[in-house]
Amino acid sequence: MIGGGFIGIEAAASLHSMGKNVTIVEFGSRLVGRAVGPETAEFIRAHHVAQGIDVRLGAATEAIIGEEGADGASRVTGVVVDGETIPADLVLVGIGVIPNTLLAEQLGLDVDNGIVVDRCAVASDGFTLAVGDCSNLPNPIPNSPAGERVRFESVNHAIEQAKVAAYAVMGRQEEYGGIPWFWSNQGELKLQIAGLSAGYDRVVNRSPEGEAGAAPRKLSILYYRGEQLIAADCINAPLDFMMVRQALNSG
Repeated sequence: MIGGGFIGIEAAASLHSMGKNVTIVEFGSRLVGRAVGPETAEFIRAHHVAQGIDVRLGAATEAIIGEEGADGASRVTGVVVDGETIPADLVLVGIGVIPNTLLAEQLGLDVDNGIVVDRCAVASDGFTLAVGDCSNLPNPIPNSPAGERVRFESVNHAIEQAKVAAYAVMGRQEEYGGIPWFWSNQGELKLQIAGLSAGYDRVVNRSPEGEAGAAPRKLSILYYRGEQLIAADCINAPLDFMMVRQALNSG
């Protein structure tokens, strides 16, 4: 598995549960580096390593190699990582996406890591709408720094932003103000994220202590900017996740 983000880890955990030998190759210094903090990333890494998945961080993929079978079809045989060839029957690549803004650029719309829109999903020309993963919008979380913009890649964001876009079509101005949340099912781990942790200056770890010698099964990391709660990473802790969502929604 090339890439240690949500897609890579979820696929790796599923394949491992099917009895496959799985290696995750991640170029960055930690798993899910864009989405969670270092404590959560290490919790996830340690869990999957304990389950038997080979996780390689700071690893550069140099080549995918293969051979021609008897039927003339090419088949993968391995991946070259930092000079070492890791045997492989199947290679999955999940290394992130770049928003497709070609049409927006041809229309002369403002583009900056996605199509720049306002809180009503309206682009810079005043009438084109952009919704979902391709749109770059003002940070919807209450008390966010002025001018801060974000681009989300999540199902619930696309649904909620589509609602304000539909209002805009009808001539009704409704600003997008939902609290972003994300989830990832990774075998025995259910990760739920509320809010955005970018810009935090301190964390509070309120995870329960596990039994002596046993690997922890739950994690709750709260992120603060000053005295303001801005996000939480919750693993196998749905009540914590729900409480943080309620707190963020109430400001």
